[in-house]
Amino acid sequence: MANETFDISSLALNYAAWLSTITQQLIDWDYREVSGSGRFRGHDRFALLEISISKNDNPNINHHSDQNVLVWSVDPLSFPDDFKEMGLPSLKQLATFLLYHIQAIKGERVQLRMEVKRAGFGLTDDWGRACCRAMCRAIISCFDEHEHAVNEEYAADWFARFEKNGSKLY
Repeated sequence: MANETFDISSLALNYAAWLSTITQQLIDWDYREVSGSGRFRGHDRFALLEISISKNDNPNINHHSDQNVLVWSVDPLSFPDDFKEMGLPSLKQLATFLLYHIQAIKGERVQLRMEVKRAGFGLTDDWGRACCRAMCRAIISCFDEHEHAVNEEYAADWFARFEKNGSKLY
């Protein structure tokens, strides 16, 4: 398991290309809350995220702070802090990237609130690298019905295995 955070700038073109598959849905979006899930599986890499995205109507928001873009609401008993800290800086970068992407294609300034509600991982995997790919897929599933259905079913099955009888994920 790597201990360094992952800088998404090396994959920014990939994320922009992936998000281009939902450009029209983003343009048409009325900022009502949407939710989705995404997963990524690679060699020694696994991440699963359930998220929601909505407009942030907080009038006291610092428009230059990524702290208000991403909210981590994952139960601390179900996700170890060292994994969270490994991926959180990268997830904040991706949330800010999405914010700027939406502002650019819609042609208006808006503040978003992206909430990570549940997260899954493999104990021996590099979650810090996998979490951004899972987050990008979760964003897409918020706006693409087919992706939403596929990922939602997978996430429901995965989390159900660990949440039976209140068991922890680790």
